[in-house]
Amino acid sequence: MARGKERTRLRGGRSGGRTSHAHSNIEGSSNTDSVPFSDANIPSVEETVNGIGSQQPNQNVVAVSDTQANYGSIQDVSTIVGRLRITVVNGLLEPSSQCARIITKKFKEKVDFEGYTWKTVSQPIRDFYFEEFRKHFIWDSSFEAQVKEAWVLKASQRYSDFLRDIRDATTKLEYLRGSISNAEHGKKLESKLGRKATPHEFFLHTHTKKHDGETFVDIKSKTINDKMLTLKQHAISTESASTNSGPTPVDELALYIEAVGGEKKRRIYGLGSQASSYYGCSNSNVNNSTATSTIKNNEDLQNELASVRNQLQIQEERHQQEHQETQQELQQTRQEVAEMRMMLQLLISQNQAPSQINQSGHDEDGDPTPPN
Repeated sequence: MARGKERTRLRGGRSGGRTSHAHSNIEGSSNTDSVPFSDANIPSVEETVNGIGSQQPNQNVVAVSDTQANYGSIQDVSTIVGRLRITVVNGLLEPSSQCARIITKKFKEKVDFEGYTWKTVSQPIRDFYFEEFRKHFIWDSSFEAQVKEAWVLKASQRYSDFLRDIRDATTKLEYLRGSISNAEHGKKLESKLGRKATPHEFFLHTHTKKHDGETFVDIKSKTINDKMLTLKQHAISTESASTNSGPTPVDELALYIEAVGGEKKRRIYGLGSQASSYYGCSNSNVNNSTATSTIKNNEDLQNELASVRNQLQIQEERHQQEHQETQQELQQTRQEVAEMRMMLQLLISQNQAPSQINQSGHDEDGDPTPPN
């Protein structure tokens, strides 16, 4: 019996220092020496705070065991282990702050340049945001519709805040101009290039960080730059194809004005006070090339308009001819139908005449004249 009790105390000691201590108290102080008390298995304060040694696991983070139990249909358990479990309470995602943080982060990873409001964000971009959101959270499949609806509500709210933050940052940024005026920027850039900067070059200098020409200060600046490059490439290819020669100068100012959405009262977005310097400067290489290119572009435009008018006239004549042919065919069809009706009526009248004659002959045979 003594050996059996000693084995029981030893097994209790393996399960933890507290258990062995409890057994030793039950057995009495005379038996505590056989199973010495050890604090090796007692968790420290830091470990207890972090959950190490605790008998209750974190209920918010999905573990392998409960994943296999609750989501046994999912083959690749590793793809969902570690995600935060979320739910919907009163139509809202919970935990709200963590969901909002991930949603906003995904907005920054992929931007819809036409998405000026949440309603104008394209469906493929929305799907991208939701699929990225799914990579960080997990929920019961029976709540898929409720989670998606709550996510749309939260995403629309966060997108409005996201756009507002961009507008505020743009207002405060002053395009990195600081205390230096646009005129001073123009002089420094002209000294650096050895010539007057084009509007696009000036825009790149004042709308990129550290004036590197690549890291734009906001989304709008990058959009304008991309549009400018596209317009310029198209203009160069068009000029080269029409002249069959080498590169020809293009109207930098006209292209830039088109890229920024036009000018308003001789003020051009991104140029500030420098806009006036691009008008009426006959001794500027930029304006010389601009004037020459403008004249040529006007001639090309007139030729294109003449070609368009010619095409429209040809189409109009063709349309009139087709209309006349259609009317003639319709008139011919009507005549044929009228002739067919006349022939049909004639056939009907011819068939009715013999039948009436036969009918009258039968009547005479059946009614003989009585003798006198």
